[in-house]
Amino acid sequence: NAAVLGSFTRAQLSTAISDADLGWVMVVGWTDVGPAATIPIVLTAYQSAFRIRIEIVRGTVSVDGSYLLLRTSTNGGSSYDSAANSYSWLQHSVTGAGTNVVQTGEAGAGDTAIQLTQNAASDSIDNGATSSFNGTIIINDPSNTTFYTSLRFEFDWVRETSAGGIGLSHGTGRRQSAANVDAIQIFADSGNVGFTYAVFAEY
Repeated sequence: NAAVLGSFTRAQLSTAISDADLGWVMVVGWTDVGPAATIPIVLTAYQSAFRIRIEIVRGTVSVDGSYLLLRTSTNGGSSYDSAANSYSWLQHSVTGAGTNVVQTGEAGAGDTAIQLTQNAASDSIDNGATSSFNGTIIINDPSNTTFYTSLRFEFDWVRETSAGGIGLSHGTGRRQSAANVDAIQIFADSGNVGFTYAVFAEY
């Protein structure tokens, strides 16, 4: 029962779109994961993409006042780089209380992960029944082995100590190694994390 769209069937139109450079293509549909101590997202099938985007919704943490962290892998998620000085990152966060904070983890600072959200006690993520976080992560040129692979991120969340108060962060991070990134691991500094995610690729 192929629906006819003009002079094209739906199947023909889908083929034409997949053959054209029309931007982001969903490669992993919406998937529920967790709660768990760490959430891996394996990206080995999309290494030919120029950029990979992970969209996250309905995120929850088990421990009140947690914040989110990220690590990368070069072996399809068999292991994630967690040695000291593995990452450099910059994160700017603002909250409804007027807090405006820039946090950094520069090379040589001993960072074992990229910090995605604010870690101040009153401004980190709430674990209440109606509280959640959402976010976007974009990995640039994931197969490149000439440069340090970079990523950008943006997250919003309900704040720990405020009735309905909100927080927003955006930033960038780099693995301090000229290596590909074919998987990421998302986790909270304490307890479990869970969310629903989808993956998009730009070829």
